[in-house]
Amino acid sequence: MYVTAQRVRRRTASGINAFLHDAPNLNQVDWEEFDRGEVEIGELLRQHAAVPPGGNSVLSFLDVIGPGELTVQQLAGLPETQTTQPTEHGCAWHLAELTARYSWCGGDRQRPALDEELRELVEAVTALIRATDRQPLEIVRTLSSDGLVFELAPGSVERLRARHGDDWRAPRVRLPTLQLDQWRSQGAARLDDQVIKVLTGLTDEELVAEGGVKTTTRSD
Repeated sequence: MYVTAQRVRRRTASGINAFLHDAPNLNQVDWEEFDRGEVEIGELLRQHAAVPPGGNSVLSFLDVIGPGELTVQQLAGLPETQTTQPTEHGCAWHLAELTARYSWCGGDRQRPALDEELRELVEAVTALIRATDRQPLEIVRTLSSDGLVFELAPGSVERLRARHGDDWRAPRVRLPTLQLDQWRSQGAARLDDQVIKVLTGLTDEELVAEGGVKTTTRSD
């Protein structure tokens, strides 16, 4: 598997984007070949994008490659095992089961700040790996003559009640028919993001840890 976390910036927006690929034939790697695009990273399995991908400036990144399924336990020791003095461009290291590299823009940052940055990138890839072990939360969209209703599937309600507390009640979001055209003009993905936050009460990072969200549509 290959997983990467990148701190990116686009204008005033910044954050960490993470991507997980199956990389079935990738174990150890020559990073120069990797950067030339000569290495097949396989299918994209899961992603979390704090900033929409494409056209972003990459401020720092962490790449991790391992045989088979990467685990949270394998990733846990990465910050501590990176003990060599960073160079201007970054560092790479090999463990028993993992190959990893960490790089940043510029060479004038102090070691404590670089170590903290590495820990945050490790947290991002760890959240993505942990999410692969969980089924996504399910949101049901019901279309009728009166409009569109969004609600959580029963199993997802129970999962979130266990997280939020017994007093938590699952909300429903109703979009009247007259607003459907406006919804479509705004973009379904944009509205779905807003609805997901209302229904789940979770941040983007918490949603990743829960396995993400899938949406099913049905008609009355």
